[in-house]
Amino acid sequence: MNYALNIENRLDFAEEARQLLEQSGYELRINPFMSQWATAAAEFPGKKVLNPEFDPKLINLNPANSFWLELNCGETIASFAMRDLGAENLCDLISTYALWGGGPGPLQVENRDRLPTGNLTLEGACWIHPAHRGLGLPWLLPRIARALALQRTWAPSSFVGNIVNRPLADGKQLALEKYGCQRLFKIADNFCYPFLPVQPLYLTVSDRDYVIDQLSNSARCLRQYADQKVGRDFVAFIREGQKQPTKTRRRAVGGMFDTLVGGAAEIGGRRPINDHGFTKNRVVKIGR
Repeated sequence: MNYALNIENRLDFAEEARQLLEQSGYELRINPFMSQWATAAAEFPGKKVLNPEFDPKLINLNPANSFWLELNCGETIASFAMRDLGAENLCDLISTYALWGGGPGPLQVENRDRLPTGNLTLEGACWIHPAHRGLGLPWLLPRIARALALQRTWAPSSFVGNIVNRPLADGKQLALEKYGCQRLFKIADNFCYPFLPVQPLYLTVSDRDYVIDQLSNSARCLRQYADQKVGRDFVAFIREGQKQPTKTRRRAVGGMFDTLVGGAAEIGGRRPINDHGFTKNRVVKIGR
């Protein structure tokens, strides 16, 4: 099913989030060039490892199969990336290290029966400048990226990501509470990540229907926070909201993305999208 934006009900999370970031002094860009991410990420303060799963030197990345969100405030202060995996076998991608462009392999994969199938989208490379942490940006960026990915021709059935170099409790807090992932579980004990010791590997999974509901509820949440800014109050607001039960209704996402590529989303079928100007080799600034 193709979930098209219901503009009349203003349930476009990406547009609501853009407005919040704009009034908070940030400029949000959709950048289709992962080479620019790699160059910028090498200089990100506090970033120890360049995520190999998004490194264009290791993976064949192009504007058709990947993009990253670049949050700017005089300089790049945050990033989040997406990559289309298609319907490749996730277990094979992990066990052979192909997901990361190669490795020592083979890797013994646990919980194979819990791995999602179908078209998958890989999410990750979340980084926030130390001066801008604790403001709620890790809550916003993954959701924006999911909304935009759902408007592309990738047609993801699930979003996946990996957590390494963190205790399980910290990984759960990061993935489930901040990033908004649906579930997290261990898939390997002896994962060998570049420049890090051998350690357990955890997978995050968020099914498409879950994400659709999440974006609808999150858009409703942002509308209640209208005319405010990101910050400590915003963090407290979203934490309180996560404690409250929500009524979910199937909604659509990504209208801002669809507006930029031209035309309203088509209901009941998929249509090609011109990749937000990606084929024109330009970075798209999200703004009015």
